[in-house]
Amino acid sequence: MSNQTEQYISLKPISEKFNNVAQAISEEEIKSVIIGELKEQLKGINFRTYLEEIIDNYVENNSDEISGLIKESIRRKFQ
Repeated sequence: MSNQTEQYISLKPISEKFNNVAQAISEEEIKSVIIGELKEQLKGINFRTYLEEIIDNYVENNSDEISGLIKESIRRKFQ
């Protein structure tokens, strides 16, 4: 018996069990598992730090535009 045949014989029952379990899982259960995992992973992320960095970079790179918008806003209020 070849090595490939031996592997097929030993892995076929596992494959069939996996297939049966996979077919028994509904789309909603899969979505629930994925959402649960994503929520768990997101718990450890500090979004405040990322947002502060994004805002700081934006302000730093666009300070002239921001200054112009503020001046224009003030000018409109006093017209």
